Amino acid sequence: MVFISLLSGLIFLLLHLTITLFNFQLLYKIDKIEHFIAGFLVSFFIWAFVNKYFIPIKSLASPDKSISWFRKGFIFFGTISIGFFWEIFEFLIDKFINEPMNIPFRAQIDNFDTMTDMIAVALGSLIFIILTIQKGNRKN
Repeated sequence: MVFISLLSGLIFLLLHLTITLFNFQLLYKIDKIEHFIAGFLVSFFIWAFVNKYFIPIKSLASPDKSISWFRKGFIFFGTISIGFFWEIFEFLIDKFINEPMNIPFRAQIDNFDTMTDMIAVALGSLIFIILTIQKGNRKN
């Protein structure tokens, strides 16, 4: 799982930097892919943080169902919360930097873009949780 997350992070960074440097218009097309990967990565980091500092159980699929569901919810809603604050950050960048400086690139096109970004983050988190549960079930 660590390898998959690190590989996703590397792909995310390379993709974003390449497109930012060479083709802004393509950035709008892969925006959802980036938000999906970010949802997956943020879920991984929250999962690692929870495992290390709060609930030292080897997998999400633990015998204690209440702890397992708490951890799944914490990971999912924590990821969505970080996605929410990221969307606010994008809005503020557009409002206070891009508009006054007449920069043609916008982080947010409209409300539909914001909602689909949040859906992509949520799907990335759900996929992470499902993959982690399957791995945990195979070990038990």
